[in-house]
Parts: sequence; C-alpha cells; structure tokens
Amino acid sequence: LRQQRLQPGGPELLRERAARADVRFVEIWEGFVDEQDQFAASGAALDGQIRRLRISDGVHFTKTGARKLAHYVER
Repeated sequence: LRQQRLQPGGPELLRERAARADVRFVEIWEGFVDEQDQFAASGAALDGQIRRLRISDGVHFTKTGARKLAHYVER
C-alpha cells in the first residue's frame, strides 16, 4: 500500500510539490529502491554491502539507512 502511494509519478511528483512549497528537494530515490525501481527495505550501504536500510514499519531508517540518507543530503 505504501509503495502504491509513492509510485505514481515517483520522485518527480515529490520534486514538484517541494518546489511549490519552496522546499529544497533532495533526490534519494535511486539509493532506496531495487533494480525494478520499487521500494526496497534492504540495499547497498555506503560500504557497498547489502544491509537493511529501513526498520519493519517500512518508513523509518535503520542507523545504516540514516547514514546513507545523510550522504545524499550532504552531496
């Protein structure tokens, strides 16, 4: 269900809404989806190892996922 709410328009929809609200949009989509561009709870960490990036609720990040998110924000 969460996945279906995000997929239509993907990051483009979010980018547009952020721009309308005068909010800086940080592109993280590519770092948190699988090869089919679908939501993934696990993926490559900053060290290249496959690790869990989100906790079981599918929304909040693990410490590893938060580090990866911070990396995207800092770029």
